[in-house]
Amino acid sequence: MSAMRNAWGKAVVLAAILGLTPSGWPQDAPKIPSKGPVRGYLVDLLCTRQRAKEGVKLGEVHTKMCLQMPPCESSGYAVMTPDYQILRFDDKGNDKAKKLLEKTNQASNFVVLVSGKIKDDEIEVSRIDLLK
Repeated sequence: MSAMRNAWGKAVVLAAILGLTPSGWPQDAPKIPSKGPVRGYLVDLLCTRQRAKEGVKLGEVHTKMCLQMPPCESSGYAVMTPDYQILRFDDKGNDKAKKLLEKTNQASNFVVLVSGKIKDDEIEVSRIDLLK
């Protein structure tokens, strides 16, 4: 587990060095508070691990098709913040993300506002809203 956290730490540093933030979001985005809402991209945990070198660009190009693929869906969902922090969803949050994806016709660029209680690198999701 510490090796995974170390890898995420390196990815965050790399993203900050390369300035990998979507246009319109400040590079010096504030740290995540202990409660939501948190704005960011809806991503799956499998792709955030396998495609870490893409940084937040992954959130912009990540597709509905990928998010709904069985291996990606079963890995769980997360919100990726503008400063490349990854907050894993709890089980209820994963269910809410699945329902959100089922209902939308949007193909990619899933910017979401996630509300809930944050502890360490996980958010206990009470609400997810897809931002247009």
